[in-house]
Amino acid sequence: MRRTLLAVCLVAAASSGLHAEESAGVKKIPVADCTLPKVWVTRDYESISRDGETAKTLMPMLSKMQAFAEKAHDSTRPVGDQLSAQERADFNVLRSRMIALQYRQLIESRYQEAS
Repeated sequence: MRRTLLAVCLVAAASSGLHAEESAGVKKIPVADCTLPKVWVTRDYESISRDGETAKTLMPMLSKMQAFAEKAHDSTRPVGDQLSAQERADFNVLRSRMIALQYRQLIESRYQEAS
């Protein structure tokens, strides 16, 4: 489990594009127009845009998760135990992708708080 979680964290960090360099939008602001409020607005816009893209990715995943959950009728047993082997494999892949997205969002939110 620890190796899986570590791998998910590494994938999330690598795919997040977070680093010490300034954002591409801020780099495009001409020096004469580069004010602190303009930089803040640009960075906030980029963050909101990324959140929108994440939502576009996440919504179909949530629909698939809901379909898996609807197949599980016994609330006392884990969902994975109530699925076929192929469904369980698909469920685990989907769950890992969702966890990676959540970690990426967490890393980005911490990055924004620090900057």
